[in-house]
Amino acid sequence: MIEIDNNSIKKAIDKIKREYSHLSEENLNTAISRALNHTAAKGKTEANQNIRAKYNIATNTVNQSLTVKRSSRSKLTAKITAIGAPLSWNNFQAKQVGDKSTTSFDRKGRASSRLNRKSRSKAIKGVTATIKKGQTVNLPTAFIQVANGGITVFARAVPKGKSEGLEFTKERLPIAKITTTSIPMMFVSNDVMTPTIAKTDNILEDRIVHEINWILSKM
Repeated sequence: MIEIDNNSIKKAIDKIKREYSHLSEENLNTAISRALNHTAAKGKTEANQNIRAKYNIATNTVNQSLTVKRSSRSKLTAKITAIGAPLSWNNFQAKQVGDKSTTSFDRKGRASSRLNRKSRSKAIKGVTATIKKGQTVNLPTAFIQVANGGITVFARAVPKGKSEGLEFTKERLPIAKITTTSIPMMFVSNDVMTPTIAKTDNILEDRIVHEINWILSKM
């Protein structure tokens, strides 16, 4: 979660209140609240872009997880939050690879198939996916199940423990649904959080002045 009320933001708000002390508290709070909401919306866009710069994930998937809690005149705080469970491999262009054919799924779940050439008869088996850009991972014991309009990646695996993930096996059973990182985990990484905070810090003060000038023009 990013809360748009860190120390640099508070300093910017205090500075504006001193410089525009001749304005009523109602007008100042209106301008600050509008500026906070504008800044939070820009911060959400920045976070989305930073997540997709690192991860092979669709824009809509990220947007469904990121939300903005808006500011009001009585509560000058805006928040950007991320919610969501670990993501299935089908969000990362999972491919089912076998001796005869390869079935691929794009990030919207659309499937396409092609025959493997003879030279690929000894190709890797199982399921491959690209979670981080430029890094393809493979699970030899995995397979894709398509049912009821949904796509799920499973693998022959047993749980290691409550927090230890899975241990993959060649045994036919048991099988487990394969998931990976979540949008909230992507969101709190330094590669995403640091530039997003920097973006919000750079926007807010100028935006408050813009909103104040707009209010003054209507008086």
